[in-house]
Amino acid sequence: MNPAFDEEQARKAIAAIYKWSESKNTNDLLENERNVFLQVTSKHIMKKNTSASVKPKKIQLKFSPYPDSAEACLIVKNDEEKWEEKIKNDGINWVTKVVSVKALKGMQFEEKRKLTSSYELFLVDDRVQHAALSVSGGIFVKKNKYPAPVRLSGDIKAKLEKALITSYSRPNTGVCHSTKIGHLGMGKDHVYQNLLAALPKLVEISATNWTAVQNIGVQAEKGPMLPLYSNNSE
Repeated sequence: MNPAFDEEQARKAIAAIYKWSESKNTNDLLENERNVFLQVTSKHIMKKNTSASVKPKKIQLKFSPYPDSAEACLIVKNDEEKWEEKIKNDGINWVTKVVSVKALKGMQFEEKRKLTSSYELFLVDDRVQHAALSVSGGIFVKKNKYPAPVRLSGDIKAKLEKALITSYSRPNTGVCHSTKIGHLGMGKDHVYQNLLAALPKLVEISATNWTAVQNIGVQAEKGPMLPLYSNNSE
């Protein structure tokens, strides 16, 4: 971690996000589980790549950034029924939908939009990750729900559970990159620990190294961006 990054300021910013949420004074469960994002802004635009099939970069966290109520959809090459049975027998009850690449390809755009809106998390057999992104029509990019690649062999339950504590950020053509580090239904310290875990990798994705970082901030979904770090040197 860069010595100039104030970890205590990060802790205070997260506390301020929770205070802001409490000021909304709502009993709406969805409002109280707003996602929290970490954002890094670089001084320079990264190498241009406009392909919608560019694989997102994995960011390992300490705790799951998803609420306990989150449901996941698994994308496989084929044999949806076989995988549905396997998931049921393994007690993976949070994966509630299995869809094949062929079925995904055959969906109309509105069907794909409804699919991505219905699930908090998407997982994909790593052998067909590129194919799934290619036939998705860019909907995963638009919804910021990149399917997490999983090797569907061996202890599948353990691998799927590991995906629950992983976040992603897709390289883009701008100067800002962000990743989900939690939600407001989590404890403050868990969000803080996720922030510290995600930051080095997000800096690498967005700016390559700390000298190219312009700003770092954290925000709740639809909330104000709270600054954590600023570098005004050339």
